Amino acid sequence: MRPAPRVGVRDLAGEGAGQEVAEPEEPDRPDLRTPALAVAAWSGGLLGLLCPPAVLAGVLGALLLTALLLGRGLVRRVPLGPGGRAGRGDLLRAAAGCLLVLVAVAVVAGIRVAVVAQDPVAVLAAHDASVRVEATVTSDPRLRQGGFSDYVLLRARVVEVAARGQRTRVSAPVLVIADPSWIEVELGSRVAVAGRLEPADGDDLAGLLVARGDPEVRAPPGPLWRGADAVRDAIRDAVAHRPPSQAGLVPALVVGDDSRLPEDLTEDFRTTGLTHLLAVSGTNVCQADWCHDHRDRHPHGPGVPACLPGPEWDGQEP
Repeated sequence: MRPAPRVGVRDLAGEGAGQEVAEPEEPDRPDLRTPALAVAAWSGGLLGLLCPPAVLAGVLGALLLTALLLGRGLVRRVPLGPGGRAGRGDLLRAAAGCLLVLVAVAVVAGIRVAVVAQDPVAVLAAHDASVRVEATVTSDPRLRQGGFSDYVLLRARVVEVAARGQRTRVSAPVLVIADPSWIEVELGSRVAVAGRLEPADGDDLAGLLVARGDPEVRAPPGPLWRGADAVRDAIRDAVAHRPPSQAGLVPALVVGDDSRLPEDLTEDFRTTGLTHLLAVSGTNVCQADWCHDHRDRHPHGPGVPACLPGPEWDGQEP
């Protein structure tokens, strides 16, 4: 809501002595605190992923000290701006908050990178070790065309690795390259396979497993995996009548099921930096779209924020 207009008293040269009139309203200024926090979070994530541990510790220590100085010393001595508007004190508070967010996200990202890098699977991958692993399949197998033959790509979480005469219990994410026979492996299955570990490109992976031979399924998917698969099948069936790009995009946005997403559309998301929408962020988009539709149907109903986007959402195909 806009603030109420300020009331003043005109001088004798005006239309009447003592007559109260409304002074001109000041233009609204955009509140940039939320975008600033988002930039701080992204910056912290990049620091945690890209900086070596020693450099990261020094940078975060300096930033944390700066945030504490802003929060405990300077802010207390600087009042609000005139009329309650944002003044120097508010800017300092916002800067301190952004620095704290940056430090928190960078710490979490740095810890994750360190845990993955020191995992036994990552150590074996650094030496191109031959291993035998037990792993849980965490993504749908996808068939790819290679230069000489077809192959399957999937993600898995290694729970046990045997190499060099030792068997170790772990929990390490890996990318698996396997024969086309892996295309029938169900999401959530526990499999055993021999292969070679190699270093992975992404910091979120402990290694790249080049599997040899067919998978040995040790256990089928558990109840939670089967329940999730039933939900995914229902979403696929609900949009099966749509064009291929839409039928593949909706499950990817809602539950992260990109198994039927066309390759050209996947590349478009990767080019524009929007691949996060094919995971958790896509659910947020769907929730906002539902709220927008609910607001249109029940404009005076409770529980729907009035600040949801308007015309730019209208008429969008799934």
